[in-house]
Order: sequence, then structure tokens, then C-alpha cells
Amino acid sequence: MRFWISTVSRAHVQNGIAGGFAEDDESRLKRLSPGDRIVFYAPRPDQRFTAIAEVVDGGPYQSGEVWRRNVIFRDGNELAVQPLIDTLNFIRDKRSWGVFFRRGFFEINESDFRTLERGFGTAVTVGAAKAG
Repeated sequence: MRFWISTVSRAHVQNGIAGGFAEDDESRLKRLSPGDRIVFYAPRPDQRFTAIAEVVDGGPYQSGEVWRRNVIFRDGNELAVQPLIDTLNFIRDKRSWGVFFRRGFFEINESDFRTLERGFGTAVTVGAAKAG
């Protein structure tokens, strides 16, 4: 199991929650395996972690012009990034913390994932995966 951050807008995540999928480019989605966890981060103007999902399928699929990966989203509260900056190890430069998220999609360690997971609260499934 690996842990990831995906930097996308809140609207993008809400669309994925409604459909049971994460969208990104094919090469990024190919890096994921069933059981991997993704934390979604919305930059401007939100600067919040907006959702957590678990990858449930075996590979990316194309839907129109976009690539998707089936996931199950967990219910929970959104988290502001500001109070968490000092506790997250993947944010190395605490003064220029926003630069790290510009990578768009990156792996984090389990400790950082668990910190975020605790902040979201309960891990109750809110959507079922859709077939690709």
C-alpha cells in the first residue's frame, strides 16, 4: 500500500465523489495499485485537504477525453492545510510550503497519511466504485 497527494480543485473532487472515480493523466493513474490511498488537496482559494479515497480497481480507463481510476471515497471533514504544516514531514520548507503541492501528484509516507486520516475523522465509505 502506498499513499499519495493529488492536487486538484474542490469541484474536480466533488465530481469524482459523485461518480466513484479519480481523474488525472494516464501516467499518474498507472502508478496507483488497488489498496493505495489518495488524499486530495485543493489549492487556491481553498488551501484544504478535501477528501480521502482508496483505489479499488486494477487500472486506469478512458472516459471521453479524460482518464479515470475507480476509487471509494471516505466520509470526513475537510482539513485546512495551515494548522498541519508543522506536523507534515513531506512539507520540508515550512515557509514555502505551497511550492511542494505544485508537483500535482506525489507520494507521501504512511505517517503523514495517518496524520491526515485522523484529521478527516471517521473512515466511512460514501460512494461505491463504478465499473470502467
